[in-house]
Amino acid sequence: MALSRAGVLATASRDHTVKLWDPEGRTSLRTLAGHTGPVTSAAFNPAGTRLVTTGRDNTVRIWDPRDGRLLLTLTGHTGRVRAAAFLGDDGPVVSVAEDGTVRWWNLDVPEVLARTCKALGSATDRPLWERLLPDVPYAPGCP
Repeated sequence: MALSRAGVLATASRDHTVKLWDPEGRTSLRTLAGHTGPVTSAAFNPAGTRLVTTGRDNTVRIWDPRDGRLLLTLTGHTGRVRAAAFLGDDGPVVSVAEDGTVRWWNLDVPEVLARTCKALGSATDRPLWERLLPDVPYAPGCP
């Protein structure tokens, strides 16, 4: 369960969803669906413009709570993800899972892309990217 500065309450559910609530009006605002197992935690970024959720499906998901869009699914944990938190408005995000790992997720895609392209060169196709960087969503465009 998490409460944003704007007063939106997020609850993690066993039914694989996250529900957003207006606690003052005691009304449901929307349901976020995307996890394929029970949701274990939810946390807003400091500004309340992003929501990170974790689940028994071994994923970390980033949402826009204002419109309910799923922005990013982070994979890499091999066990149930127990919790995650933003370390700033735009990340990074830190997550912890039952596989005994803590992961630091850099959400600055241009920075990740620049570092990756510098290391791998221009011959980065999807299969190579996914083999070498399974935790980073594929982003074509190395010069």
